[in-house]
Amino acid sequence: MTKPVLLLALALVLAGCSKEETSPWTRLQAATPQLKVAANTPDAAVKSWWQVRDEEARYAVAVCQETAELYQPFRSTRDSLSAGALQATLAANDRCDAETYEREIVNVDVQSDTRALVVAHIRNAKPPTPGYVMNIDERDKKERGVRMQYLLERADNTQTWKVAQVYGQNRYCTVAPVNGWCPLYNPNPGSAHTYVFEPAQ
Repeated sequence: MTKPVLLLALALVLAGCSKEETSPWTRLQAATPQLKVAANTPDAAVKSWWQVRDEEARYAVAVCQETAELYQPFRSTRDSLSAGALQATLAANDRCDAETYEREIVNVDVQSDTRALVVAHIRNAKPPTPGYVMNIDERDKKERGVRMQYLLERADNTQTWKVAQVYGQNRYCTVAPVNGWCPLYNPNPGSAHTYVFEPAQ
């Protein structure tokens, strides 16, 4: 065997070894995005907030795909114990995908050097499941989207803006609405853990 052929063979063996040594953890570390955000204005801070949320969702899909193999023993055994609609529903829940959104800032109300409100129009842009036929109400909701409001605060005008609260227009708000908007992030008081999550049974 000639020297170039030996070197090529050695390179192929080493390449094969390095591929085998790449773990899901290593691949996930490599897939972690390098985020660059701007928060010098309220609208820039909200756009950066969206960017981080979207990147986090995409990364969650990558984590799901990398860890799917680890769950395979549970899923295959579960599938051997289930049938019909139950098995199909569980398999659908195992899929790794994320929602996608179209977002547009509608209004920016800078109320002071330390407080601002940003109103946005948001639509779910993910296509319907293949074969699913939307009814008129679903089509209308998808096209209409929703309004959201973001409260931004900062200590003083030398600091960057931070999202302090996100508000929706949920008519079933479980806390006191603020000027007609439902705060979405509220401190968790804890739980007595009395609820039985039936799909886990």
